[in-house]
Amino acid sequence: MMTVLSARQDDVSNIHRRWSFTRLTPGSLRASYAMTFACAFAVIAVSHVFHLGTDATSFAVHVPLGLGAVFALGLVDRIMLRGTPINSLPKIVHVSSFANLLWALTVIVGILADSLFAKS
Repeated sequence: MMTVLSARQDDVSNIHRRWSFTRLTPGSLRASYAMTFACAFAVIAVSHVFHLGTDATSFAVHVPLGLGAVFALGLVDRIMLRGTPINSLPKIVHVSSFANLLWALTVIVGILADSLFAKS
């Protein structure tokens, strides 16, 4: 038997009910941007230091390029979601900050695992 969800039990509340950690979002748009750019910076820094081993000049060039790419992809998300109820800047930036946090954690855990399980 199929049940119909009421207006109160839309997709978002269904996700929040099943996955309680999705309610942990930054409180403001500024905090979301700060978290997005901090996580992107962490990914850039860790990849330059541990994987690429480049010099400071290359790092100084890639940080603004990487942060600009993150910002541009947020604008692309907004354009692609035009005409949907999800198309609001705070929602897009919150999702972006959560995704960038997962990328940063993945990169950092990968570096830690490599250092722990590396064989001489």
